[in-house]
Amino acid sequence: LVEVVKKGKLKATDDGEYAARKANIMIIVVPTPLGADKSSDLSAVISASRTISKGLKRGDLVIVESTVPPTTCEKIILPILEESGLKVSEDFGLVYTPERALPNNTLYEMTNNARVIGSIDEESAERAAALYDKITRGEIVKVKDIVTAEMVKLMENTYRDTNIALANELAIICESLGIDAIDAIKAANYHPRVNLHIPGPGVGGHCLSIDPYFIVEMAEARGVPARLIRTARQINEEMPYHVLQLIKDALNDTGVNIGDSNIGILGVAYKGNVADTRETPSKPLIDALLQEGAHVVVHDP
Repeated sequence: LVEVVKKGKLKATDDGEYAARKANIMIIVVPTPLGADKSSDLSAVISASRTISKGLKRGDLVIVESTVPPTTCEKIILPILEESGLKVSEDFGLVYTPERALPNNTLYEMTNNARVIGSIDEESAERAAALYDKITRGEIVKVKDIVTAEMVKLMENTYRDTNIALANELAIICESLGIDAIDAIKAANYHPRVNLHIPGPGVGGHCLSIDPYFIVEMAEARGVPARLIRTARQINEEMPYHVLQLIKDALNDTGVNIGDSNIGILGVAYKGNVADTRETPSKPLIDALLQEGAHVVVHDP
């Protein structure tokens, strides 16, 4: 890093318009959180697009990596970029490729994972493929169009969220039957076509707990009820409160009131070995314990 900075190959600036004027390829990779109503907050993407539009030039390529609801590139980002007076395909290119960054393992993920590319036109796709071919040892996968690529990232994380929800629901059912859920799941996974997750207190992070709602938002806007996806989210969001009930039941069995208890929470990040608490299931559990009157001590090992 020091070497490329000294050679002038890497420069940092807080002037986005200047950066756009100096660059030939611009990559938008800003956060896309949920609003209070569980709809997508695209304010950072819109702001970045407006900044790029001010410095956009003929021959430029704009790549979007931020996770966005399907149709965002064509219906929101593209019109903003064309406020520059330039026309997509004629004057500049537009591509969507899902970001590949796993907290605590980002460089490996970026340089080894396959990259999916969806483009407004074939020339833009070829330019993006040439760029990512220099970055990753993984396969370059071109899809039909931009909206398909947008959907791919959401499918990936929704698949994982839904499978975690299945494991969590099976665990709750097993509890009611007096079955050790983890023991049963491990045995079931010996089947060659079964790969159940291990249940847990919920799902956190800025991807798995958010991205399914982007599909729900777009589906329901078109009159398509995303029942399974919404139910999976509900199951995973309720898990911290199920854990609370397990704690209360265990304390009651020993004749201890939760309001008189000192409870330690080990682990606050949404997953192990990361310093990221976004959407962590620990927070609703901690809040619920405090509301019950418990004294809570928190430590992230």
